[in-house]
Order: sequence, then structure tokens, then C-alpha cells
Amino acid sequence: RARAVGARAPPVGEAREAARKEVSQQELELMAAARAPLPPPTPAGSAAGAAAALEREGMALLGGLLDESLCDVMLQEVDYRMGMALGDGVRLGGAKSRFDLKLELVNPTLRAVQHALAAGLGDLLGEVATGDALLCELGVLVSLPGAQRQPMHPDTCLLRAPGHHPIYTTFIALQDVTPPMGPTAIIPGTNNVGAHEELSGLEHDSHRALLETRVNYEATLRKGDGLVFDSRTLHCGGENQPEGGRRRAQMYISVQRPEEAGGGLPAAPQRRTDPSAYSMLARYHNRFRLADFRAWEPAP
Repeated sequence: RARAVGARAPPVGEAREAARKEVSQQELELMAAARAPLPPPTPAGSAAGAAAALEREGMALLGGLLDESLCDVMLQEVDYRMGMALGDGVRLGGAKSRFDLKLELVNPTLRAVQHALAAGLGDLLGEVATGDALLCELGVLVSLPGAQRQPMHPDTCLLRAPGHHPIYTTFIALQDVTPPMGPTAIIPGTNNVGAHEELSGLEHDSHRALLETRVNYEATLRKGDGLVFDSRTLHCGGENQPEGGRRRAQMYISVQRPEEAGGGLPAAPQRRTDPSAYSMLARYHNRFRLADFRAWEPAP
């Protein structure tokens, strides 16, 4: 239909955000019938036994990766970094009310990373990615009230790089996560080519059927617990509700196995869409191998 004379078309960015909001709302409604209660986490001391489920389902839940005191210290770090970001007028990550704070591997972050790995996460990652895996992403994701739900997506795409080793990412809740805070939604068993082909747009029956019929969870984690997932598993950040929501901060630690034993990782992973980059300070790339995590030293 023709636009009235003098009417202003919305800027491209606003139009894109409106389209994303519409898609994510439709996906939320489609997934409602298949949503299931979040299973209890595996105790951190038994984490190695979760390897088979992580490889098969593309996700695992681990309890007690960080104690409350370490979570509180990391939240103080988030407060400091958020103050800097907002004071400078910078929205990290580019999304409204969402921030991606890349962390320096110094204390207290180093202590928290080593604590989580020693609590059982390192054993689990060693089974699925081997001790040869390299730290490839490190930071904190922050969602504020008003953050919109994301469309379902994988972090890396099998259709672009079918032979690459997956990135294994761990989200560690730095506070209890409740439904109004927009917990991560995840669909287990979708870390495969078939699921990626089905996620082809809401105009296709396969996309809608996948969301309507596949069991999905909302990661309402307790403080210090972790969601470990294959980067190819379909997931999204939920809406942090303007009324009833509050800040949600989750530390993320990712590792990836190099293509050749003892080798390094590529300059960037294969994302679903460009641009593509590892979410970590560039100076840490290919420096920290999983098998040696107890010997990692502060790296400003």
C-alpha cells in the first residue's frame, strides 16, 4: 500500500529490531506446548558422566561450579564494568539492554574460571573436547529489564562448516535466574544438520514443526550452576520483562578443540551469519590449553 505523503519510513535498524521481535514472539508461542521443566543439574563432582548426554543432546546441566562468594565477587566486577560502559555511553554487543563484557584473565576472573574447571567442568570438557582444547571465549553476558527475546539460533552453523569441531560454551549463573529475567531457552538434540536445515524461517512448515514438537527448556539456573552446550544447539536469550524482571548476569567460558593435535584455532569460528569472531579479548587467542588450566597465570 502506498505510504501517505510526508510519512517517514522507520530507520533500517528500527525495522530490523521490530522484525526480530515479531519472529521471537511467534517462536515463543510455538514452543510453549513442548516446554518442559528444567531437569536437575548433575553434581559438579560427577560432571564427567554427563559427557555422553552433552554429545548426544547438545547440552548438560552442572551444579555448584561456583560458590556464592565467588559469584558475588564476579558480580562486583560486573558492576564496575557496567559502570564504565554506561558512563562512556557504550552498549557492548549492540543489542538493546544486552551487554557482552569480555573479561581479562586476571583475578577474580582467573580464580573463578579455575574454580569452575576444577569443580568438574574441566573433566567434562576434557571428555568431549580433549585436553588439547583451547580457551576461545570468556566474558559475562548481561541482560537488563526490557531486553527483547532473541530468535532461536545456533552460535555456529553446521551448514557452513560441517567438519569443524564444536565450541563448548558454559553459562554460569551469577545469581538465581527466574522466568521474568529471560532465561536462556534451549532445544536439546538440535546440534545436527537436520535441525539446522529445519530452522529455515517461520514461513516454512519445518521451522514451525521443530519449535512446536521438540522438547525445550528455560535455563532457570540457581546461583553458581552452569548450562554447558554445544555451540550448534538451538537456543536464545529470553525477554527480560520490564515489569518483574531484573538484571541477569551469566559468566561464559568456551573451549574448542583444534583441527590438528597441538595446533591452534582458526582466526574466527563459522557463525550462522557474518560478522564472525570469537567472543574474547584477541590477545588471548590460542594461548590457554584446557589440560594446563591449573597452571594458567594472570594475563592482563
